[in-house]
Amino acid sequence: WRVGVSDGFVEVSKSNDLGKTFSKTVKINPEQQKITAHGEVRPKIKIGKNGEIYVVWMQNLKARFAGYVWFARSVNGGKSFEAPIVVHQDRAEIGHAFEEMSVAPNGDITVLWLDARDLVADKKAGKKRSGSSIYFAISKDAGKTFEQERKLADNTCECCRITTTTKPDGTVVALSLIHI
Repeated sequence: WRVGVSDGFVEVSKSNDLGKTFSKTVKINPEQQKITAHGEVRPKIKIGKNGEIYVVWMQNLKARFAGYVWFARSVNGGKSFEAPIVVHQDRAEIGHAFEEMSVAPNGDITVLWLDARDLVADKKAGKKRSGSSIYFAISKDAGKTFEQERKLADNTCECCRITTTTKPDGTVVALSLIHI
């Protein structure tokens, strides 16, 4: 499986011959979006324990450095995708960016991202803060729904990326740089 962006649409396709050829692409988002897709900031794709296909991406909003983190899934082998959802409840036009996704052996999906809500709130309150926060949301039902997002860490470098792995017991481990 591969995921990419074309003309404002996230698309997936599959190869059955080790990448020599690919199937016709399937569009994920029904409406065109301004999608971040450059360098290491691209849509991510994971396969679930029962063959589900999960994709996350960042939509750029009008305000500078502002975005939403979207999630979509296919439960029919990539023939179609269910309506995408914004993973986070916070809908402020601020930075929700540099998303990462992990699928645990038990099927739980964790989506993590850098989030500027605490930085914005502290600046409004006249408090000094360094960097963004890392927030995450978990789906325990194969991506049908996500729990309310929670903060994992403060003072994360705004331009650093998050990487994840899963321990043998299914615990998701995340790594990013933290300002001290």
